[in-house]
Amino acid sequence: MSRLHFLGYACLGMAASLLTVGTASALEVRSSAQLAQPKLAVTPETLTCTVTAGETATLSLEVRNAGGKTLAWSVSNAPAWAALAPTSGALGYSASAAVTVTVNSATLAGGQTRGQILIEAPGSEGGPARIAVTVQVKVPVAQPKPTPTEKTTTPTPPTPVVLKPVPEPRPEPERAVTPEPEAGGPKGFGIRGGAIMPSVGSTEEYASGTAFGAFWRPYRGHAKLGYEIGVSYGSAQSISGNSESTLITGSADALVRLAGGNGSGYSVYALGGVGFVREDATHTVLGETSATAAVVDLGLGATFAAHRFDVRAAYSLLAGSENVEGLMGVTMGYVF
Repeated sequence: MSRLHFLGYACLGMAASLLTVGTASALEVRSSAQLAQPKLAVTPETLTCTVTAGETATLSLEVRNAGGKTLAWSVSNAPAWAALAPTSGALGYSASAAVTVTVNSATLAGGQTRGQILIEAPGSEGGPARIAVTVQVKVPVAQPKPTPTEKTTTPTPPTPVVLKPVPEPRPEPERAVTPEPEAGGPKGFGIRGGAIMPSVGSTEEYASGTAFGAFWRPYRGHAKLGYEIGVSYGSAQSISGNSESTLITGSADALVRLAGGNGSGYSVYALGGVGFVREDATHTVLGETSATAAVVDLGLGATFAAHRFDVRAAYSLLAGSENVEGLMGVTMGYVF
């Protein structure tokens, strides 16, 4: 064997010895670490996220055994709005596990919310681990609906309007207003006519005759009190035909309303008065004529008045008459 071969073998032997010593030393260090107590390590120590209200956000943690023996870990506490998966596990020497944290903002109010996750590993170093969680919830602002784009149209030119002259209105002729008739009739001049029935005279018995006259009524027919002034002319012939009597009277009568009026359309009056009578009696057979003037006329009766008409029945006592002592008159009057 040459010297060179001997030196080569010697070098190889020394290298082998050194490799054996290094490997044994490394094995001894690793075996010592594996037999050490387990140690809990969780990263990161804080979790922060921003999420829109009603949505979810996903975060992550890493649980690692930074010691030797098997590490048994579990989540002992977490906020209700944070769901973790997995929540427990066992890790060997230098092993790690990823934990997913899902944040649900459905139950959170807008703004910032804080919470804490607690991970325990009994019998290990470094535990329990507390991880602070901060969530910022954004409430979206309702955006106004976009206004639909209006179509641009070319305006149609307006049609020219020809204004015609408006004729001036002609004034309507004034209509004569006819006043409604008042209850009992109006006041003013009137005429009266009807039948007279003389009572039995001392010398002759007279049949019914006729009488006509005029009067003045200075009150309206619905008044409670009133009076009339009138004149009349009448004539009556005896039943035998031997005599004829003519009467010219002037009277003033007072009237008192007994019923009606106040818009009822009629009035009923009692009347009484005095007058002066001129009676001319002519005996047709003998041709004699007698006249009695200034005979007192005492009258009493009733009047029914409606609008412009009235009906009257009255008895007049002719005091001082030579023949007929009284007469009954039924007449109708009309006021102009």
